[in-house]
Amino acid sequence: MWQISDGALLHTLKRPDANIISGIGSIVFSPDGQLLAASSVGETVVAIWQVSDGALLRTFSDYQNAKLINFSPDGQTLAAFSSRDGTLSLWRVNEGALIAFLPITQIDGLAFSPDGQTLVTTSSFYKLLNFWQVSDGTLTGKLDTDAHQVAYSPDGQIMAAASTKAIGLWQVSDGAILQAIEQGIDLEGDIIFGANGKTLISAPGDDRVMIYSSE
Repeated sequence: MWQISDGALLHTLKRPDANIISGIGSIVFSPDGQLLAASSVGETVVAIWQVSDGALLRTFSDYQNAKLINFSPDGQTLAAFSSRDGTLSLWRVNEGALIAFLPITQIDGLAFSPDGQTLVTTSSFYKLLNFWQVSDGTLTGKLDTDAHQVAYSPDGQIMAAASTKAIGLWQVSDGAILQAIEQGIDLEGDIIFGANGKTLISAPGDDRVMIYSSE
């Protein structure tokens, strides 16, 4: 872990067996920047460290190649998907308690709603976008789309989903599609809303970054 201002090395993070973690599969900071979660390729552990001192805080076991991990907006929940086992689970970060295993075997992307109450997963293979209740893992809704990445606007009212050659914008309250942005290329990268909710940024997967504005 390095300090951005001067590039100084702050911490070298280690796995529970005291070996330096290698072959990172996925890595993410908690929203408040206090924690760092990471998985390693070929290993079965997702680990969480304190950023301040690099101390190992908690581990979640039995993950083979955790492809996707993400914190909820309040940093209290961790979602982790194992591509090898085809399992998606929700964990309480502070207690290390399992909330739920979600019955889905393939996902491309996931995103928490800004209020942290809903988790959305995308599956281009099954052509489904699923909505899950974070508190207990209940499936609450579906959309038919081959989207592979998804993002919420900061106010939680609009959801963007990137699928092949287009980005769809949906009204979260009723699932109505607001707009389809045709790009004419296969989209493989990420999408994200700007902080004001009026800008959408797409990285198609080639050497471009696409910026769209509602103004």
